[in-house]
Amino acid sequence: MPQAVWTVLTDPALTRSCLLGLAVDSTFDVGSPIRFHGPAGTVVGGRVLAHEPGRLLAHSIGDLSCDLVASGLDEHDPTCWVSWLVEVENHEPPRSRVTLTVDEFDEDDDAFAAWCGALRALERVLAAPPSESSE
Repeated sequence: MPQAVWTVLTDPALTRSCLLGLAVDSTFDVGSPIRFHGPAGTVVGGRVLAHEPGRLLAHSIGDLSCDLVASGLDEHDPTCWVSWLVEVENHEPPRSRVTLTVDEFDEDDDAFAAWCGALRALERVLAAPPSESSE
């Protein structure tokens, strides 16, 4: 189960389904950029702060202008830090706990609702039966 959670959090096609339509783009190396591209050209992101595949992803996040992206994020002013922690709770039956921590500078009811929605969407994606490929 942790690998399934990790796949959803790091695969651009799957992040769209649970992170407000945003596709992730990153190497996930600590210190590297992480960007989330929206369908209308929206780009938010920051830097990867911690990365333990299958267990932990932490990064800063904020609005990114085209100029900022081109300059390498040196002047990036994040609005918050986000961490996803995946822990095995039970092996039989398999069950994992996902802890989302968002440290925000500005408390905003819309942001809180969006992060709660992301968790609910993650749960829905993980609970959905695997799609069958057609031959």
